[in-house]
Amino acid sequence: MNDTTQRSNRAKQVAVLSMAVAAGLLAACAKKEVKSPEPPPPPPAPPPAVVELPLFPGGIGALTAYLEDNTVYPEEEGMEGVGGTVPVRFLIGEDGSISNIEVVESVSAEFDTAAVTVVTDMPNWQPGTQGDTPVGVNYQLEVVFIPPPPPPPPPPPPAVVVMPTFPGGLGALAAYLDEHAGYPNAAIEDRIEGEVSLRFVVGADGVISNVEVAEGISPIFDTAAANAVSGMPKWLPGTQGDIPISVDYQLAVGFVPPPLPPAVVMMPRFPGGVKALSAYLDEHAEYPEKARLEGIEGTVAVRALIGKDGSVSNIEIVEGMSADFNASAVKAVSGMPKWLPGTQGGIPISVEGQMRVGFVVPPAPSLDTLVLMPYFPGGREALAAFLDKNLGYPYEAKKAKIEGTVTVGFTIGKDGSISDVKVVKGVSPELDAAALEVVRRMPDWLPGTEGGIPVSSQYQLPVKFTLP
Repeated sequence: MNDTTQRSNRAKQVAVLSMAVAAGLLAACAKKEVKSPEPPPPPPAPPPAVVELPLFPGGIGALTAYLEDNTVYPEEEGMEGVGGTVPVRFLIGEDGSISNIEVVESVSAEFDTAAVTVVTDMPNWQPGTQGDTPVGVNYQLEVVFIPPPPPPPPPPPPAVVVMPTFPGGLGALAAYLDEHAGYPNAAIEDRIEGEVSLRFVVGADGVISNVEVAEGISPIFDTAAANAVSGMPKWLPGTQGDIPISVDYQLAVGFVPPPLPPAVVMMPRFPGGVKALSAYLDEHAEYPEKARLEGIEGTVAVRALIGKDGSVSNIEIVEGMSADFNASAVKAVSGMPKWLPGTQGGIPISVEGQMRVGFVVPPAPSLDTLVLMPYFPGGREALAAFLDKNLGYPYEAKKAKIEGTVTVGFTIGKDGSISDVKVVKGVSPELDAAALEVVRRMPDWLPGTEGGIPVSSQYQLPVKFTLP
């Protein structure tokens, strides 16, 4: 076989081999295309819902204010001027409550305890949420301790204050007051004594001002004391550290009445003398009717003040009898006219004295001198019944709710007839007119008699109007 044939055969073998390889590759590719595909990977998990952190009631500003107001700086010895920050971790539960409190990094036992205490006392927070669901959240905050500032240094002691003085000292002040705060003439008779306390300002120039009464006696004395102080000369002013200053000052001004002159004291006298006094008491000291009938007699001792104007006051029983006798004696003394006042050195003075009011049963009158008062037919009960039946209450007075007692005076003639009817003490025009009308309508009275002979008599009758 020649070279050409050999080369041709090798080429055929290579071609066959190439085809075989190609066929193998195609067969392999065919096998791969027939194989089923792998399933795709699962989708990624959805991201977690956003977590909302818990919130202190009112927000960060309120939390800061809470910590500033409630964090107690330890007061243990050796803590002065020391500060620090304590990080605290805790759990804010689903209900907002605080628990699991722990110090993350300790500063000192005192600061740690104070930090845990302020967190423990917190109110419930607004809880954290995850997808609108409340969840517990661990939280960490820092409790800062700032040492309080040191106390300010004590103020320097004030310079010594030297009080103001009256020119010449206390003796000169007393002499001035004796001369210028004289006892008021208007008070000499009352002989009042005491002190008026005055408050005033001694200025930096020594001038007196702002005079006022702190505690007085009476306007007369208070004015006399204030005038004396207001007229004082300049004082030596008070000083502080050698600098003149204004000073509030208080001073008591005393008043003592001058001694009484050795003049004769004249006692007060009843106008007309002792006999006139006896006659007055006989006439005005009414004898209690029951005591008169029972024949009771006695004397009531009365003490009274005869004023410098002669008036009678301060009446009291010194030695009495029954209430009726005592009241009669007091009434008689109260109604006395003015006396001639007592005097001392020619000056009227008030004098306290006693007098005795005697009550003696008068002898029974004879028939020749017996005086009988007039009376309504049938007596008091019949008179009361007549008034109840015939006394009309005026409409206008009733509408205005006017009530009271009208005293009507009239004359009962020798024949018992009524005349000269008039109002002695009225209440209102309507009630007065009604009272006059009912008296004029009265039947004739039984006249008064003197020694058995009818006489004309003056009579006064109270007519009472009372609203139902």
